[in-house]
Amino acid sequence: LASAFADHMVLQRAPATTRLWGRGIAGAPVLIRVAGTVHANASGTVSGAGEWAAMLPPLLAGSYSLNMTSPSTGTFATLTDVLAGETFLCAGQSNMEFTVPGSFNATAECSAAAFADLAGLRIMRVGRSQSSSPEPELLPAAFGGSALNWSAASPQNVCPSSHSRGLGFSAACFFFEIGRAHV
Repeated sequence: LASAFADHMVLQRAPATTRLWGRGIAGAPVLIRVAGTVHANASGTVSGAGEWAAMLPPLLAGSYSLNMTSPSTGTFATLTDVLAGETFLCAGQSNMEFTVPGSFNATAECSAAAFADLAGLRIMRVGRSQSSSPEPELLPAAFGGSALNWSAASPQNVCPSSHSRGLGFSAACFFFEIGRAHV
């Protein structure tokens, strides 16, 4: 399964479909079972180049688990706490490195009370990475050498205790997503 897909992720909700992909043994079928608000299946076959893709049907807003199997390997991935909702990609230059801990009224914005109604907000931060050609995966170097990490938004992962530039979550993206204008 491609590195962009992990526990706690958010997939675009209906009416759009979602494309999942990965790599495997050429010719092997891949079956994805979706359990949650909607129960559905999707399937694909690994190409001669070792790549597969499958289109999930439109998912209603809600929580899901995804189980991916192949007859050649059995269950190769199970994702839990997957939400279907609205997804946003925030990208830019240095303006995206301005973080919530550096924003106006950061003490209040980073308090537990400020996150009380954000239980459905999930975040993933991808660091800087450079390549002269398209990359098929999100590389570990883009995460500071660690694995991709989707998580529920909390004061601990949006506003870490260090207020150094680049640590914490992007203020522009965070306030866009929650609809508050306190940057």
